[in-house]
Amino acid sequence: MRRKDFKRIKLLISVFVLVVMIVAVFSYNIFLAVVGVLSGMLAVRILRIKSKQEIVDERVEKIGDKAARASFLIFTSILAVVSVLLVVVKKEHVYLQALGVLFSYMTSFMLVLYVLSYRYFEKEFGEDDEE
Repeated sequence: MRRKDFKRIKLLISVFVLVVMIVAVFSYNIFLAVVGVLSGMLAVRILRIKSKQEIVDERVEKIGDKAARASFLIFTSILAVVSVLLVVVKKEHVYLQALGVLFSYMTSFMLVLYVLSYRYFEKEFGEDDEE
């Protein structure tokens, strides 16, 4: 299967899932939504197994890595700034201060998680210095 055919079939599956989701929302049927999403996921998985070639190349992976890093940096920076602004709000808005503290903890957790995962992947995929 060629890459172009794979993309077309994947697009058709996505449109099918979208139509099922729209019908499920308008009919207030959560079971239909779950079945539609699961069947779409299953169809894409089967499609990947059926395609004999590697679908993801290095360029696509590198673009994905850069997009994930940029998204992480933007989101974490905005969350940090918002948390500082909410913490310095006047004392009569205690709920906003509590939300700011929660955002601060979330930012700290995300940064610690980033550092730990970076160290792990550095050891996993990095070069050995002993050689």
